[in-house]
Amino acid sequence: MAAPTDPDAFLAALRPHYDDALRTCRALCAGWQPSEAEDVFQSALLKALETFGQLRDRDAFRPWLFQILTRTFYSAVRWRRVRRVLPLPTEVEAERLGLFSDEPEAGARADLMAALARLAPKERAALLLYEVAGFSVAEIAEVQGDRSRSAVKSRLARARQRAAGLDALSPLPAL
Repeated sequence: MAAPTDPDAFLAALRPHYDDALRTCRALCAGWQPSEAEDVFQSALLKALETFGQLRDRDAFRPWLFQILTRTFYSAVRWRRVRRVLPLPTEVEAERLGLFSDEPEAGARADLMAALARLAPKERAALLLYEVAGFSVAEIAEVQGDRSRSAVKSRLARARQRAAGLDALSPLPAL
């Protein structure tokens, strides 16, 4: 049986990684409604809180959290596909909102988000985990459940090619 979750210990472990996780989630959900990105983030945090007692190595919290975030994003992608085929009768398509702020650099941010939205979910996740969150290729392979590092390297190369508008990946604009 799993150890009970200590909310204070969870919050202490989450605090240094919260902003990076939020930015990564927003970028993963590029092209989606902001409320959908928030839902993915909240679902990931809830899952992390619920399973925190099972984490054996607290030093591995960051990759563990990003793995949960990435898998929650993949689930949301699958759910969006189902909703396209079987729309809920009460669902009303809302007008696209601004990305996340009204700052002057919102245009550049919108271009970046549009380029990210063109990528396949696994490519987008790999690119963001590598370029924004600073994960190594080996860590991304673990987060994405790949057995081979070369698969991640290929995915990163494809993502860079497909995101033609992202020539200046270093550094990426603040998300």
